[in-house]
Amino acid sequence: VHEVNYIKKFVYEFQILSEMLSVIGHDVTVVDFDDTWFEGKSRPLLDLSSRRFEAVNRVYRNSTVTLRHPGVIRVPLVARLSGAITCSMEVWRSLGEFKFDAVLLYGVPTIGIQVLVEASLRNVPVFFRSIDISHELVPSNILSLPTRIIEGFVYRHATGVSALTPRIKEYVASYRVPPSSIDVLPGGVDTEMFSLGGLSLIH
Repeated sequence: VHEVNYIKKFVYEFQILSEMLSVIGHDVTVVDFDDTWFEGKSRPLLDLSSRRFEAVNRVYRNSTVTLRHPGVIRVPLVARLSGAITCSMEVWRSLGEFKFDAVLLYGVPTIGIQVLVEASLRNVPVFFRSIDISHELVPSNILSLPTRIIEGFVYRHATGVSALTPRIKEYVASYRVPPSSIDVLPGGVDTEMFSLGGLSLIH
């Protein structure tokens, strides 16, 4: 579960990890948020219908990720609020339709608390993947403090936290999260896509 558009967002860990899990045999469902809603000039203003896409892939051609794409009200400020509701509804619907082993949560301010509550009601563990510091990424200083409060809530109530780096692990632990609940999983390199090749040193 994340707060960005799976299809339109540039490829990074969110898509890579989802599709890697799919390729090795896991049944992966992604619920995203259309943070590019303002680009969809052809879609209606009240675009609240949820869309579902099968066998989605951005990285691996043999990925079979299922994408559930909630709608939003395409109006500034209202879009994020409506997305919080529609994404929450989509997560609840997904948890009710299928028996998931776990939820991997990336998003904090828009969907974080709802996912924790809904997964708890469905008895599904939630693992938070911490790859950045959310409150430093919000577009307004006014939103920084509320986002920081939500960050702490998510860190403390997730089943576990997976940090991208040791420094991020230290940051998460600063919210009174037991270090034993935080693992470090660095970003990897797919050696089938990338190789060292010929090296030349520049001094």
